[in-house]
Amino acid sequence: MSICYGRRRSDSWPIRLLGYTIIMTLAYVVYLRFTPVITDFQILTQTPVAHGIEISGTMNKQRHCVLSSLAVTTPIDDVNHRLWFEFTDVKDAPPENHKSRTVGLQEWGPWTIFLDGTEETYSLSVLHECEWGIYVPTTLIKNQPIER
Repeated sequence: MSICYGRRRSDSWPIRLLGYTIIMTLAYVVYLRFTPVITDFQILTQTPVAHGIEISGTMNKQRHCVLSSLAVTTPIDDVNHRLWFEFTDVKDAPPENHKSRTVGLQEWGPWTIFLDGTEETYSLSVLHECEWGIYVPTTLIKNQPIER
C-alpha cells in the first residue's frame, strides 16, 4: 500500500498550461511593444515651400502595423510644440491607404510641414497599433535642422 501526500502530478497540468500561456503572452506583448516598427528612416530631400518645407525620403517598415498618429514637434523655450503637417503623398489615395503601408524598404513623401518662420529644428515621432490595444511609439528623427 502506498501513501500519496499532496497533489498528484497529473492534476497539475492545467496550472502549468495556464502559466506557460501567461508567460508566452507577456513575452509577445513585450516583443511588440519594444521592437520598432520603422527603422532606417532617412530624410533625403527638404525643400522650402510657401508656408513651410516639404520633406521626403526612405524608410524600412519591419512589421505590419497600422499608423495611429504622427507628431511633428519643435522645441520652443525647452517645451515641444506641435507643428501642422500634411501627407501629400496620399492625397488622392483611398482612405484605407493613409494608415497602412507594405512591409519593407520604401520611399515616402513628400510631406508638408507648416512653419511660421521661428523654428530651427523639428522632430518626427510616430505611434503604430500592432495588435488591438498595443501601441508602439517610435522616434523617427530628432532635432532635424530646418533648411530654408
